[in-house]
Amino acid sequence: MTDLADIHWTKICEPGELTVGERREATLDNGQMVLVIRTPDLLRACPADCPHQDTPLLDEGLVDGNVLTCTAHYWQWNLETGEALEGAEMPLPLFPVRESEEGIFVGYAQA
Repeated sequence: MTDLADIHWTKICEPGELTVGERREATLDNGQMVLVIRTPDLLRACPADCPHQDTPLLDEGLVDGNVLTCTAHYWQWNLETGEALEGAEMPLPLFPVRESEEGIFVGYAQA
């Protein structure tokens, strides 16, 4: 497990810019593309592309409650835990997310 002191935070947007049901692609300071998703219950970030065949989840991803489905091959994940659900053969990596009056930030471990 990564110590929070080793996390680098990239600002994604201003507070309130990502409303319930919205998804946004963003580039972290290390160049990695992520998809930030707000559901009624969660604010999560995952890789921008499906781990199966690099299908862009902004285009092919469908969010229903706290479940993300890649409609290209119907892989599904629990957005709360990243756990693989129907069809998925691997978990979905999740990035730490924090929200404050300064904005929405996604973190990644520094090398």
